[in-house]
Amino acid sequence: KLDGIGHLLEHEEGVEILLPPIPAALTEEVIAFFRRVYRRLRGEAVVLLYFSSETQQYEAVVPPQYVNDSECDYEVEATPPGWQLMGTIHSHCKGPAYHSTADDLDEGEMEGLHITIGNLDGPLSFSCSLVVDFRRAPLDPKDVLAGYPDLGRQRKGFRLVDQWMRSVKRKPLVVDVADLEVLLMAAPAAF
Repeated sequence: KLDGIGHLLEHEEGVEILLPPIPAALTEEVIAFFRRVYRRLRGEAVVLLYFSSETQQYEAVVPPQYVNDSECDYEVEATPPGWQLMGTIHSHCKGPAYHSTADDLDEGEMEGLHITIGNLDGPLSFSCSLVVDFRRAPLDPKDVLAGYPDLGRQRKGFRLVDQWMRSVKRKPLVVDVADLEVLLMAAPAAF
């Protein structure tokens, strides 16, 4: 956004999505994966979203990741030939879908479409946005996700969840020795 250039006409910022919506079947598979990660590992998870302009199809790829209940560590690997990395879909376990400060930092490094799915143990919530140059533009989920708001009702028939689960490990708990010493000194009778 530019300010202070007098010869430019006033205009509104905006985003127009020209890509097709993400198919409901793919989103249902991602939701089933997120629910399984949450159930088995009590963790968040991430899926990388790719798009082929040649075939006009989306592909979800689960990178190797270490998860816990509030974060997911992963590396973006090389983009497969013929595909373009469009962004991410990640979960917020039992919390609501929104783009947290940590999400802002992660997603600022990766421009594109970013979707958060929350409330995995109840009625799902969705937050969608487009990030460009560290700026976030909110998007209506109905413009991005085919089948919205009726997503998350499918309970069987998933073909990728088992394969995707092989890429997810529970993030080890790391305790700083200094923090442990403070705890021990503060409540010695408890230990």
